[in-house]
Amino acid sequence: MMEHVINFLALPDLVLVKILKLLVHNVTDVENLSSTNRQLKYFVKDNFASLYYDDMKIDNKSFRLNLRKTKPILALQLSINVETHTCPKDEINPEFFREEDNSPILMIIHPQSTSAILQKSIPKFNLKLLRKLTLTCEHRHAINLYLDTRDLVFKHINNDKLEELNFNFCFLGRGPLNDDILKRFSTNLLYPNLRKLTLNFFDNGSLDWGDYTSKTLKHHLYGMALTKKTSGC
Repeated sequence: MMEHVINFLALPDLVLVKILKLLVHNVTDVENLSSTNRQLKYFVKDNFASLYYDDMKIDNKSFRLNLRKTKPILALQLSINVETHTCPKDEINPEFFREEDNSPILMIIHPQSTSAILQKSIPKFNLKLLRKLTLTCEHRHAINLYLDTRDLVFKHINNDKLEELNFNFCFLGRGPLNDDILKRFSTNLLYPNLRKLTLNFFDNGSLDWGDYTSKTLKHHLYGMALTKKTSGC
């Protein structure tokens, strides 16, 4: 057995890098390889950043298209701020527009804004191996943009790989009846390997509970508490 290890270590670095690239879709194998020998430990450590985004931090204010889309992301911290680059949802005809009418104009994020570019890029990210996800809404007026972006991220991750999740939650914005994300965590069926769940409830003004009674909230939280692999707060 020792002879095989020595022969393996005698391989040129370029060959070892090629082996790591072949193992890239199974990060556990890469990590296990690093634990077999001290030399391999340092070799894997030195090349880990070229294989994975181990701790990516992005936000919709400074996002740039400079990522390798095929490179797996293992941990992602995504922050959403208020988007100032907006435009009217519907085309305004100057001929019929009268300022004195005081009619509210529905604004949306501009197609060339960093928020729009980020949302278009998320489906192209390699999130298949994502193990840790943190989603943050930085301002109450960014809640709807945050919800849209959050749902987009959830749509493209591999549920079986997610181990840690930390995200902001608020009942307002989309409305308590439509934002039913808490239901996902009432059992561990959807995220079987999730072992740590952190919910950050933030105040977004007075709350009209409507049909979303405190009993419903308690039901979801109780389900989370009973999920053996997950701890939350």
